[in-house]
Amino acid sequence: MTEDREQNGQIALSKATTWSSFSFFFLMLGYYILRPVREGFGVEREKEVLKFLYLGTFLGTLIAIPLYGRLVSSMPRQKFIPYVFRFFSLNLILFSVCIHWANSSPWPGRVFYCWLSVYSVFTVSVIWSFLVDVFAPIHARRMFGPIAVGMSIGGIAGSLVTDVFVEILGLPGLLLLPIGIAEIVLLGLRRVEALSQKLNQREQGGMDQSQESISGGLVDGIRVVLKSDYLRHICLLLFCAAGASTIFYFAQNNFVRASFIDDTPGKTRFFARMNLATQIFTIALQAFAVSRIVKRWGLGTALMVLPIVAIIGLLILGFQGGLAALVPCYILMKSTHRGIASPTKQMLFAVVNRQQKYKSKNFIDTVVLRGSDVAIMWILSAMQVQLHMDVESIVLSSIPLAILWIITAKRLGQLHNQHNRSETQELSVR
Repeated sequence: MTEDREQNGQIALSKATTWSSFSFFFLMLGYYILRPVREGFGVEREKEVLKFLYLGTFLGTLIAIPLYGRLVSSMPRQKFIPYVFRFFSLNLILFSVCIHWANSSPWPGRVFYCWLSVYSVFTVSVIWSFLVDVFAPIHARRMFGPIAVGMSIGGIAGSLVTDVFVEILGLPGLLLLPIGIAEIVLLGLRRVEALSQKLNQREQGGMDQSQESISGGLVDGIRVVLKSDYLRHICLLLFCAAGASTIFYFAQNNFVRASFIDDTPGKTRFFARMNLATQIFTIALQAFAVSRIVKRWGLGTALMVLPIVAIIGLLILGFQGGLAALVPCYILMKSTHRGIASPTKQMLFAVVNRQQKYKSKNFIDTVVLRGSDVAIMWILSAMQVQLHMDVESIVLSSIPLAILWIITAKRLGQLHNQHNRSETQELSVR
């Protein structure tokens, strides 16, 4: 009897992983159709526009957080996840119409730039939060890697679609494609939801939390973060990661501006091909590296990989400079982030309770992450405009931030191990 239950649990877990990968494939397919469009809108003649785009993204996130928190608090996840996706689909219809009739006005593109960042944070965050409910911590190390592979394959497909169809459909036509794709994502999540009941019954003695709403609001999530050394270290880790990523993006924006400033389709294709190359490298890391690194050397070591790569990339970019140096460094940085850092970051939340997963995690992913982005971007802009520093000097000046990132990653791995041991002991007592 016990053997049958074990086998049924493994089958349910395998199916849930497959459907999760399916959902993330289509989520990333839709997102990477849109991302090159957004990046093209971000490259403007005026250098200081970018910092205002970052500020607009942050303010948009701050407005969206209370609305999202109220939605999460008032209904079970079976309802609020479809509401989130269909709201964004309606937005895409409006953007398509506005961009079609905008002529040469930059404002619809600027608003879309800010909007897509909010979209990516909330859709990816809500699904990851959903999945860490489905998978017990003991399964996280083994299953998050394969799930992330689905994300990368979807990214490849989305980049190819944009590269091929940007000239055929135009930007307004591309914006409509992810609407139907979002419905496919919801179909996959419904299948995971059905399988999660079996997993919950097996791992939690028959408890199914899918119908429970989550009490509290954003303020409660902030309080939880402030009281937890573990969550505070996650915030510091994300600050360092956001800083390094923003520096690479700042360099990219400056170098691309010089080459593609008046060629909108050319910019879109360039970013689509950059995303394509990044996703190909990401798949290799997700399939062959992340699980092995975590199992052999621990989560702390896995978290340290990206800052080490960032230091190497910053040194190359700082001493070499130019688009030719940027492309390989950016691809290596982004593929390591998506292939190793992103899955391991999600593992950090597998040892906390549901309140922290849904409320604190979304606070961290939005306020902390986007707040760090906008603060760093304004500092970089001041260094370039007011202090008249060149891009290469700015890049080199950021290396101490990457060193702090490594130290934080190591400490966070130690704290994660402590939480994991405590939860294992509690389950043994039960």
